[in-house]
Amino acid sequence: MEFIRGLDMIKEDFELPDILVTARFNTLFTKSAHRWYIKLRQAHGHQSWNWWKTQIINKWANDAWRFKVETSFESSKFNADKDKALPWFFQQKDRLTALYPDMSEFMIHRKILRQCGGDLENAVKSRTTEQSSAEDIINILEEVTTRTKIGSSRVNLKTRFNTPWKDSVDKIPKENSNNVKYKSADTVRKCHICQSTTHLANTCPKRGKINEIDIEKEPDVEKDDIIEDNSDDKSSIFSESSKDIENINATFDIIESYTCLPQLRNGQLDLSKVEDAQLMKTKTNRGKGYTAGNSCITEVVIDNKPTKSFLDPGAFCSCVGKSFLKPCVPNFEDQLLPIDGIKFNSASNPMKALGIFETSVIFPHINGNLRITVEFFVMENCSSTHFILGNNYLIMYGIDLHNNKDRYFTIGDNKRQKFAFLPFKRQITVNKVSPVNLQLEKFKSEQLKEAEISLHLTDKPAEGPICFISR
Repeated sequence: MEFIRGLDMIKEDFELPDILVTARFNTLFTKSAHRWYIKLRQAHGHQSWNWWKTQIINKWANDAWRFKVETSFESSKFNADKDKALPWFFQQKDRLTALYPDMSEFMIHRKILRQCGGDLENAVKSRTTEQSSAEDIINILEEVTTRTKIGSSRVNLKTRFNTPWKDSVDKIPKENSNNVKYKSADTVRKCHICQSTTHLANTCPKRGKINEIDIEKEPDVEKDDIIEDNSDDKSSIFSESSKDIENINATFDIIESYTCLPQLRNGQLDLSKVEDAQLMKTKTNRGKGYTAGNSCITEVVIDNKPTKSFLDPGAFCSCVGKSFLKPCVPNFEDQLLPIDGIKFNSASNPMKALGIFETSVIFPHINGNLRITVEFFVMENCSSTHFILGNNYLIMYGIDLHNNKDRYFTIGDNKRQKFAFLPFKRQITVNKVSPVNLQLEKFKSEQLKEAEISLHLTDKPAEGPICFISR
């Protein structure tokens, strides 16, 4: 197909007649293709370029050729470490176009993305639409593979641990028969669990399952039988204690899970003993409610600029408002990654997402700054005055919020490195207070109780006559 398209472009650009195009076949075709051309030329003589295109398609577009192209397409998996996105994508597209010339461009792109693997395919699909061109998909594919490690080669644990045992056996040097002192002539195959020769261990009916505790039933004791109990025999005591230890070890995981999460015990809780939770000890000069209204806002550094970030465990994703992001990062619109098919809603109204802004968030600390990479959803109608770090990244990086006497948060496994929150400043608005004339108010309530004052008079014009009358 590339050969035919190339000759069509040359013929169209230089306006060549068919005889000049077909005359070059003697030098263009090589080896078996040249022999095929000579036989066909001698049999049919001079023909037009369209006739030769039909013969080329019939020759190389047969079932064997289609099978070869399909095999090449299926075996070509994208690897970010070895393949480049541009030549690999167009090579796969040419193969599909040659096999299915009537297939739409959208279906061709979807089939090509399936050869990228599950994680990389999902990452590219979430940032493209049905109208995305091949150039857009290639740009997104290069951006995802360069920024992340998705699509790179990883160690295949299946091939590593499922290697055939024969290879390891063959590598062991064979022992010399002269050094062997004893060699068994007759080998009996038997089960190593119950020592039976009728079956092997893989089909043994007495094979115990994992975490299974088999309790042997004691035989029924008849009334006529006499059981002697020797108090001096200590072997029975040790045997019983060993059984108890085995039972404890076998059920240790189950007991531990119930002690850590007692509320998951099918709702059967013992509520007979209930204790009141104690309030945290507060400072004497502030009172018991000095922590009321404190928020989880901390200072971070984004794009080499200090700003505020809100650690919100109730937000399922991280987001930021467009009006707040614009002064911090003026050219953020050039760095937005596309999103499609995702709807966002706040507690009051739906949110309109513009794209994904990926940046590095630095938490400053005197003992060493910490940096994390966050993808913020940029909202057009969000009125927040800080970056909202949602619960998804709080879980990913292990950010724990501690509401003790000194409120702080930690990141990761280092619990000694404590990060502080910004102090909360409450603004109190007080209206202007003016002195009140008590004698005038008493005169209004007693003497002018039944008087009618015109509605056109405001408080200040009416105050003059009222004061004169009261005097």
